[in-house]
Amino acid sequence: MSSASTTRSSFREIPACSEFIEGVLREGRKVYVLHHWDADGVASAAILLRVLGPRIVGMSTPKIGVYGASALNLNEIKKSGADALVVLDYGARPDEVLARVPQGLQTFIVDHHAVELSYNARERCCNPVALGMGEAEYPSTTWVLYELLNTPFDIVDLVALGIIGDLGPALAMSEHVTFVDNVAAELNMTLNDFVRAAELIDSCYRIMNSECIKHAVQVLAEEGVKGALHDEVLVNAHESASRYVDSAYDRLQSLEEPCPGVKLWKLSLDSLVTSYVGRSLARAYPDNVILLAHNIPSLNVTYVYVRSYSVPLRRFLEKLREEGLSVGGKDMVFVVTCSEGEDCDEVLSKITTHLCRDLSREGQ
Repeated sequence: MSSASTTRSSFREIPACSEFIEGVLREGRKVYVLHHWDADGVASAAILLRVLGPRIVGMSTPKIGVYGASALNLNEIKKSGADALVVLDYGARPDEVLARVPQGLQTFIVDHHAVELSYNARERCCNPVALGMGEAEYPSTTWVLYELLNTPFDIVDLVALGIIGDLGPALAMSEHVTFVDNVAAELNMTLNDFVRAAELIDSCYRIMNSECIKHAVQVLAEEGVKGALHDEVLVNAHESASRYVDSAYDRLQSLEEPCPGVKLWKLSLDSLVTSYVGRSLARAYPDNVILLAHNIPSLNVTYVYVRSYSVPLRRFLEKLREEGLSVGGKDMVFVVTCSEGEDCDEVLSKITTHLCRDLSREGQ
């Protein structure tokens, strides 16, 4: 908590962040919110809905499971009549997003992922991690908003939900665990209640249901995390997602380990359970780097999900970007996108080569 607090003043003075504060919060603009589909993105959208209310004239996610400008619903944004666009927690390359935004629409990207920033993107991207601040200090986009907004509205339940949604079991090692514990205690809730709420909300994207995600944002904004726990739509989504998860485990193929310390699986399933299955594998093998190559036929894409609870991964992410791969993530996790027409086996080989080479050097 303390290290995050000491950076608050300088963080809010970053041009893109100060312009967000002035341009969105204080100027009375009509705002369209484009947000990521996971618990952090949904909670972040609910924060803005709670704070800005009727000034939000539209809200949606990009096409679920797709990262990049092609996933944006530009017609809906144009029709909304908004004069400001806020992109929350998306993790796509800011340059791609900004290039597709309609001219004249002032755009602000608020995020905490380790993305590449061009000079022009720096002017529109309020992302402390991409601007060189520590990932440990900014574990979620909800926390970035918490520091930015300085609002009298009570948003701490949503902030805590975003942190838990992104960190999962790693919360226990985070400097923000005290904040989350205190929020839960103040609301007469348990940490497991927040974990359960994050699971319910993430179920919407796992079954690739955008209407469910819209519903989740409304529930969180109006009823908070407690309201999500017993919401019938979210509970039903979780039941459906659980069936997909069971199917994923049945279809999971364990492949030969490319080197000591690296484990590899493949999966083909039309459900976005990549993160759920990947996290469970990482928990089962905490001293290893796990790779899950998940093909989603309906999207014509394979995601190579890489996670470790013991090996910092940021350096690999940056090396793979240098090789031209489409990669995004953070220190504990990154995802490489292998789109239609790419040789996914070659992509997988590049990833394992970098991992095995560096891990073997560290073991010498």
